[in-house]
Amino acid sequence: SDSITKEGYSFGKVYLEDTFTTEFTGDYDTQVIPNATQVSGGADNEYEMTVYVKWNVNPYTLTVYLYEGAFEDGVESPAGDYNYGVAFPTMPSPVKTGYTFTEWTYTKTEGGDAIATAPTTMPAYDVTATANYTINTYSITYDADGGTLADGTENPVSVVYDTAIPTAPSVTKTGNTFGG
Repeated sequence: SDSITKEGYSFGKVYLEDTFTTEFTGDYDTQVIPNATQVSGGADNEYEMTVYVKWNVNPYTLTVYLYEGAFEDGVESPAGDYNYGVAFPTMPSPVKTGYTFTEWTYTKTEGGDAIATAPTTMPAYDVTATANYTINTYSITYDADGGTLADGTENPVSVVYDTAIPTAPSVTKTGNTFGG
Protein backbone atom coordinates (compact mmCIF):
# COMPACT_ATOMS: atom_id res chain seq x y z
CA SER A 1 0.00 0.00 0.00
CA ASP A 2 3.00 2.35 0.29
CA SER A 3 3.23 2.62 -3.50
CA ILE A 4 -0.41 3.66 -3.87
CA THR A 5 -1.01 7.29 -2.96
CA LYS A 6 -3.72 9.87 -3.38
CA GLU A 7 -3.10 13.54 -2.61
CA GLY A 8 -4.80 14.65 0.58
CA TYR A 9 -5.73 11.12 1.62
CA SER A 10 -4.22 8.25 3.53
CA PHE A 11 -4.55 4.64 2.52
CA GLY A 12 -7.50 3.06 4.29
CA LYS A 13 -8.63 -0.51 3.76
CA VAL A 14 -9.04 -2.70 0.69
CA TYR A 15 -12.43 -4.12 -0.21
CA LEU A 16 -13.75 -6.66 -2.68
CA GLU A 17 -16.51 -4.44 -4.03
CA ASP A 18 -16.96 -0.75 -4.77
CA THR A 19 -19.61 -0.53 -2.04
CA PHE A 20 -16.86 -1.20 0.55
CA THR A 21 -18.81 -4.05 2.17
CA THR A 22 -16.36 -6.97 2.34
CA GLU A 23 -12.85 -6.19 3.48
CA PHE A 24 -10.11 -7.98 1.56
CA THR A 25 -8.01 -9.93 4.07
CA GLY A 26 -5.34 -11.06 1.64
CA ASP A 27 -5.92 -14.68 2.62
CA TYR A 28 -6.50 -16.30 -0.77
CA ASP A 29 -6.96 -19.78 0.75
CA THR A 30 -9.94 -18.98 2.98
CA GLN A 31 -11.53 -15.81 1.62
CA VAL A 32 -14.03 -16.16 -1.19
CA ILE A 33 -13.05 -13.77 -3.98
CA PRO A 34 -16.27 -13.25 -5.97
CA ASN A 35 -14.79 -11.23 -8.82
CA ALA A 36 -11.61 -13.25 -9.46
CA THR A 37 -11.19 -14.66 -12.96
CA GLN A 38 -8.57 -17.05 -14.21
CA VAL A 39 -5.91 -15.37 -16.34
CA SER A 40 -6.34 -16.38 -19.95
CA GLY A 41 -3.39 -18.54 -20.95
CA GLY A 42 -2.01 -18.41 -17.41
CA ALA A 43 -1.28 -21.14 -14.95
CA ASP A 44 -4.17 -22.94 -13.24
CA ASN A 45 -3.61 -20.93 -10.06
CA GLU A 46 -3.18 -17.52 -11.75
CA TYR A 47 -6.18 -15.20 -11.25
CA GLU A 48 -7.01 -11.57 -11.82
CA MET A 49 -9.22 -9.61 -9.50
CA THR A 50 -10.25 -6.06 -8.84
CA VAL A 51 -10.08 -4.67 -5.33
CA TYR A 52 -11.17 -1.23 -4.15
CA VAL A 53 -9.27 1.09 -1.84
CA LYS A 54 -11.24 3.14 0.63
CA TRP A 55 -9.28 6.33 1.24
CA ASN A 56 -9.33 8.35 4.46
CA VAL A 57 -9.37 12.11 3.96
CA ASN A 58 -6.54 13.85 5.81
CA PRO A 59 -7.03 16.91 8.01
CA TYR A 60 -4.65 19.86 7.68
CA THR A 61 -4.15 22.78 10.05
CA LEU A 62 -4.81 26.46 9.41
CA THR A 63 -2.75 28.62 11.79
CA VAL A 64 -3.64 32.31 12.12
CA TYR A 65 -1.21 35.03 13.25
CA LEU A 66 -2.79 38.37 14.18
CA TYR A 67 0.34 40.17 15.45
CA GLU A 68 -1.32 42.01 18.35
CA GLY A 69 -4.56 42.37 16.42
CA ALA A 70 -7.83 40.68 17.32
CA PHE A 71 -11.11 39.67 15.79
CA GLU A 72 -14.05 41.80 16.80
CA ASP A 73 -16.37 40.48 19.50
CA GLY A 74 -18.48 37.64 18.18
CA VAL A 75 -16.12 36.88 15.28
CA GLU A 76 -14.49 33.48 15.63
CA SER A 77 -10.98 32.75 14.48
CA PRO A 78 -10.91 30.43 11.46
CA ALA A 79 -7.81 28.69 12.88
CA GLY A 80 -8.22 24.94 13.18
CA ASP A 81 -8.15 21.65 11.33
CA TYR A 82 -9.87 21.25 7.97
CA ASN A 83 -10.20 18.17 5.80
CA TYR A 84 -8.42 18.20 2.48
CA GLY A 85 -10.59 19.60 -0.30
CA VAL A 86 -13.23 21.36 1.81
CA ALA A 87 -13.89 25.04 1.15
CA PHE A 88 -11.12 27.20 2.61
CA PRO A 89 -12.61 29.33 5.38
CA THR A 90 -13.54 32.95 4.79
CA MET A 91 -10.93 35.05 6.56
CA PRO A 92 -12.45 37.88 8.61
CA SER A 93 -10.61 41.19 8.89
CA PRO A 94 -8.94 41.69 12.28
CA VAL A 95 -8.65 45.02 14.08
CA LYS A 96 -5.55 46.50 15.69
CA THR A 97 -5.42 49.81 17.53
CA GLY A 98 -3.59 52.42 15.48
CA TYR A 99 -3.42 50.24 12.38
CA THR A 100 -5.55 49.39 9.35
CA PHE A 101 -5.78 45.79 8.23
CA THR A 102 -4.59 45.46 4.61
CA GLU A 103 -4.53 41.77 3.68
CA TRP A 104 -3.86 38.18 4.60
CA THR A 105 -0.73 36.51 3.31
CA TYR A 106 -0.47 32.73 3.19
CA THR A 107 2.47 30.37 3.52
CA LYS A 108 2.96 26.65 3.77
CA THR A 109 3.49 26.10 7.49
CA GLU A 110 6.30 23.65 6.85
CA GLY A 111 9.11 25.41 5.03
CA GLY A 112 7.39 28.80 4.87
CA ASP A 113 6.94 28.83 1.09
CA ALA A 114 4.63 31.65 0.02
CA ILE A 115 1.23 30.84 -1.46
CA ALA A 116 0.38 33.42 -4.14
CA THR A 117 -3.34 33.65 -3.42
CA ALA A 118 -5.68 32.35 -0.77
CA PRO A 119 -6.58 28.73 -1.43
CA THR A 120 -10.18 28.11 -2.47
CA THR A 121 -10.11 24.64 -0.90
CA MET A 122 -7.95 23.25 1.89
CA PRO A 123 -4.74 22.02 0.27
CA ALA A 124 -2.82 18.88 1.21
CA TYR A 125 -0.54 20.77 3.59
CA ASP A 126 -0.78 22.97 6.68
CA VAL A 127 -1.32 26.68 5.98
CA THR A 128 -0.31 29.75 7.98
CA ALA A 129 -2.35 32.94 7.46
CA THR A 130 -0.68 36.16 8.58
CA ALA A 131 -2.52 39.44 9.08
CA ASN A 132 -0.84 42.48 7.53
CA TYR A 133 -1.47 46.04 8.61
CA THR A 134 -0.41 49.57 7.77
CA ILE A 135 0.19 52.03 10.55
CA ASN A 136 -2.34 54.87 10.73
CA THR A 137 -1.41 58.51 10.22
CA TYR A 138 -3.55 61.12 11.91
CA SER A 139 -4.01 64.75 10.94
CA ILE A 140 -3.96 67.35 13.73
CA THR A 141 -5.38 70.74 12.86
CA TYR A 142 -4.64 73.64 15.18
CA ASP A 143 -7.56 76.03 15.70
CA ALA A 144 -6.24 79.34 16.92
CA ASP A 145 -9.80 80.44 17.85
CA GLY A 146 -9.45 83.84 16.15
CA GLY A 147 -5.76 84.12 16.99
CA THR A 148 -2.71 83.65 14.83
CA LEU A 149 -0.39 80.65 14.76
CA ALA A 150 3.35 81.37 14.89
CA ASP A 151 5.02 81.89 11.52
CA GLY A 152 6.14 78.63 9.89
CA THR A 153 3.65 76.51 11.82
CA GLU A 154 2.62 73.49 9.79
CA ASN A 155 -1.16 73.26 9.95
CA PRO A 156 -2.48 70.63 9.78
CA VAL A 157 0.33 68.37 10.93
CA SER A 158 0.48 64.60 10.25
CA VAL A 159 1.32 62.29 13.12
CA VAL A 160 1.99 58.56 12.83
CA TYR A 161 0.29 56.41 15.46
CA ASP A 162 2.36 55.76 18.58
CA THR A 163 4.87 58.52 17.84
CA ALA A 164 5.34 61.76 19.77
CA ILE A 165 2.80 64.48 19.08
CA PRO A 166 4.61 67.69 18.16
CA THR A 167 4.67 70.49 20.68
CA ALA A 168 1.72 72.82 20.20
CA PRO A 169 2.66 75.95 18.28
CA SER A 170 2.69 79.41 19.75
CA VAL A 171 -0.54 81.33 19.28
CA THR A 172 -1.11 85.04 19.60
CA LYS A 173 -4.43 86.76 19.98
CA THR A 174 -4.85 90.38 20.80
CA GLY A 175 -5.94 90.85 24.41
CA ASN A 176 -5.36 87.18 25.36
CA THR A 177 -2.59 85.08 26.86
CA PHE A 178 -2.09 81.63 25.36
CA GLY A 179 -2.52 78.95 27.98
CA GLY A 180 -1.36 75.91 25.91
